[in-house]
Amino acid sequence: FYIYQANPQYHVFYPGGYPSSIPSDYGDNPAITTSGGAGYDNTDVNRFNGKFSFDVNLPVIEGLGFDGYFVYNTSNTQRKAWKTPWKYYGYDWDTEELTEFVGGTNSKPTLSQWATANKSYLFNFRVKYEKQFADHYISTFIAGEQSKGESNTLYAFRRDYISSALDEIFAGSAAN
Repeated sequence: FYIYQANPQYHVFYPGGYPSSIPSDYGDNPAITTSGGAGYDNTDVNRFNGKFSFDVNLPVIEGLGFDGYFVYNTSNTQRKAWKTPWKYYGYDWDTEELTEFVGGTNSKPTLSQWATANKSYLFNFRVKYEKQFADHYISTFIAGEQSKGESNTLYAFRRDYISSALDEIFAGSAAN
């Protein structure tokens, strides 16, 4: 992403350590946006994928048996994206004066939060019969399968925070 925007001919910092105004639509400067100066986007995913299978041959009737499996999958995702504006500067090399700008897509902090829970299962069952009769071989089965899945997502968004000190949904603007 920044390979295309951050041409090595541009200063990342001006004299005095001020972040520069690398040409972009929103004042993107990799020294700020990749170090947490523009907020964060954190995702935590917990998954479980399990499979139980069985294969049973019935000794009562030679060649008769059953097999199958049960698969259970679950995942829970928590994501929190805190976007804050940042300061960057233009520099006049002739006068050595700085001009302050605000970077980012919004002039005030925004917060988006997601919580997603997914679960699914699959059950497969098969009755089988295999038998050799002299020069003849028979192999047959009857099977059934059932699956079910559920997904729930909760999403919240707030904007126009008066400060970037508290990144919680309740602290955003009541109007937005």
